[in-house]
Amino acid sequence: MLSERMTEVEAEIIMPEIAVGDDFEQAVELAEQAAASRDAQWAREKGIKVEQNRILVREGMRHVYVLNPEGNYVVKRFRSIGEAAIQRDTMNTLYDVLRYAECPVSAVRVLAMASNGVLPPAAVIERAPGGSVNSQFMPEQAYFDRIASCRSSMMEELKVVRQHLDQALGRTASRILVNDICLSNNAGNNVFTHTVNGEKRFTLIDQPFTWLPAGFYKAALLALQMRSRFPLRQAGFTDSRV
Repeated sequence: MLSERMTEVEAEIIMPEIAVGDDFEQAVELAEQAAASRDAQWAREKGIKVEQNRILVREGMRHVYVLNPEGNYVVKRFRSIGEAAIQRDTMNTLYDVLRYAECPVSAVRVLAMASNGVLPPAAVIERAPGGSVNSQFMPEQAYFDRIASCRSSMMEELKVVRQHLDQALGRTASRILVNDICLSNNAGNNVFTHTVNGEKRFTLIDQPFTWLPAGFYKAALLALQMRSRFPLRQAGFTDSRV
């Protein structure tokens, strides 16, 4: 009975008014397959680009990965049910708050979630425009001979991002809910950058990194929502576990 339940995946569309198109439908199908998978081997066999964190893989979390199909969306398989709920609510709230504040930093939105209620879910997420700050400042050809100067320049860029976030969100919410842009082993990977009419713009992905109890992030998110008057837009299933 348990094995049958684990294969019954349901997809919940969070924002049906903007989630349209063939590439979105394809992403939902991939999310449904990811939500029932043990690892990403099935996607590799289909020729889909897979990204995985090497540290998480070494720790045995092979079920955590990101799929990069063609189109405007990516598919993320989460570490846990709790992490999925927190990142979904946080990213969608950040998008609204930062847009209302006319901040040069934005956030991608989680548009759909697929889950069987037992395994960690997978989400369909907007693709961030441009490239990561890390890839901009830490190109491989300069990695070995100019690593110190490249990293220093990258951290200065991330300092600018943090200043914008502190101003738009408030320092407390900024530091709790956007806590994975400067971590030593992941610095610059979760902030993308591009230009619009000659002005530099930034886009956040994958926030926050959930290493503290779920209530800590929920309290910060609730305070931000009350401060900014943006209600939650979430899928039908929630879980407090992280």
